[in-house]
Amino acid sequence: IVTSVFVDKALRMAQPDLESLALEQTMQDIQDASEMISLFKTNAFIEEGQTVSKEAFKQLTEQDKFRYCLQVRGITINDAELFFDMLCTLSDGDEPDIDTLVGALLRMKGNA
Repeated sequence: IVTSVFVDKALRMAQPDLESLALEQTMQDIQDASEMISLFKTNAFIEEGQTVSKEAFKQLTEQDKFRYCLQVRGITINDAELFFDMLCTLSDGDEPDIDTLVGALLRMKGNA
């Protein structure tokens, strides 16, 4: 009995606390955002602060590397044009800027 109590307490103490888990998630989000922005820069020739056209986004979603990046985060884009139109409602203009687009992608899970 003493051994099981000891093992139980040791296992509870070995688990990360909520603050550590939140910090890890934030760091992962920053890394993922950086990777997505890099994909936009290299594959769609869009710089930070610029807006993303529907055509550029559609072309990017057809590239395997971008799809894999989203898939790792649990995101599947079935209809790129519909998804883009929904994102346009979040931005002030006709086209979302790259930061709005990447932020929306990082907050999503599931099918889009």
